[in-house]
Amino acid sequence: MCPISPLKLGWKNDTELPLSRFWQGWDITFNYLYQYNNLQVLRQKLSVVGANPVVTIRPEYERTHVIGTTFSNAFSDWMVRGEIGYFTEHYFIANTSNGDGIVRPKISYEWQDNIETWLAADIFYGDKQGIFGQFDRNDRIVLGMEVSF
Repeated sequence: MCPISPLKLGWKNDTELPLSRFWQGWDITFNYLYQYNNLQVLRQKLSVVGANPVVTIRPEYERTHVIGTTFSNAFSDWMVRGEIGYFTEHYFIANTSNGDGIVRPKISYEWQDNIETWLAADIFYGDKQGIFGQFDRNDRIVLGMEVSF
């Protein structure tokens, strides 16, 4: 069973605090956002029914804090614009029984509305007997491009 997105339920209790300033030709903003994360977190519970173990997986939406800044300036025919953001609550795939897991950081740049490039990594850790830990020496870096039509 997939949960309904908090946005579809009409929950609009995200909180945003933007501060902006024009300084020496630069438009600068500092932003804080307390929001529902767009991705679900899969919660798992192990129980025993009769003599059989049963794993129940329940997807949930979690809240996250976002802190960031934007900056922009025009130089003749060119515009320079940047954004930096930090998300405080990220949930990573992990196998708690073996203490292993995978962390997947990603940085992306949107060139236009329909063109994005990104750099990501798959970082495995933990006991080599674990589901993810067995790949501990096989971390990878991925470079990608997405074009939408």
